[in-house]
Amino acid sequence: MSETTKDRPQSRTTPKPSAEHRRLELFVGRWKVTGRQLESRVGPAAEITGEERFEWAPGGFFLVHHFYSRVGGDEAACVEITGYDASAGTYTTHTYYNNGQAADWTMRERDGAWTLTGQWPMDGGTMQVRCVIEFADEGNTRTGVWESSTDGARWEPFWDLKATRT
Repeated sequence: MSETTKDRPQSRTTPKPSAEHRRLELFVGRWKVTGRQLESRVGPAAEITGEERFEWAPGGFFLVHHFYSRVGGDEAACVEITGYDASAGTYTTHTYYNNGQAADWTMRERDGAWTLTGQWPMDGGTMQVRCVIEFADEGNTRTGVWESSTDGARWEPFWDLKATRT
């Protein structure tokens, strides 16, 4: 009897996360979040406090983000899943909010600054939003300035956040 190809065990190579996936490692961990919401169409001025956790999904291809906070007296929470889109050369993030809404984002890194852009559900519609994220203190501090725009040219800040690794 001769052995055919279909009778031989197939070698399976498990895919490994790319260097682009590993660049998200600086987000991984637990963070304490503080900041403020500026008076804007998002809402009244308010203090923001919260915590968040970033962890790898099994396999290391997707980063899972859990965000729990208070904006003034209101609860704000979400779960996000971020992966790398090699064909576009960008990171994609899918966000699910505690109010039942969902949003998709694109994230890019340039010169150490990460910029998240997309449409945010707002009063039955959407608004253009971006957040510029920068790391400091050897990766133990992260700032994020959230801005909105009606025309994509003029941007107005509405959240100013600082996260400290715990």
